[in-house]
Amino acid sequence: MKTIVPRILLALYALAFATACLYVPWRTTLHGYRGSLALPYAPLWAPPDVGGLVNVDLGRLGLELLALTVVAGVALFLCGGFRGCPARVNAEVTS
Repeated sequence: MKTIVPRILLALYALAFATACLYVPWRTTLHGYRGSLALPYAPLWAPPDVGGLVNVDLGRLGLELLALTVVAGVALFLCGGFRGCPARVNAEVTS
């Protein structure tokens, strides 16, 4: 008997992945400042307006997507989603 838990986990993973790709972290370099400043998350279609050049922070975004993928993979592994059915424990005690 198959379970719906792996499908729910995959749907939640897809939703979280899409959200992470649409609401991204930003980074800017301001005039007269060495390096760059991390900005908060904002929609991809509406970057924050800080008066300088604003770019998507690909390092933070990649790390976030990697962590999300690892967490989803561990959750799928623990629920037995890679085998198509949940991990079963034999309840019978053999003597």
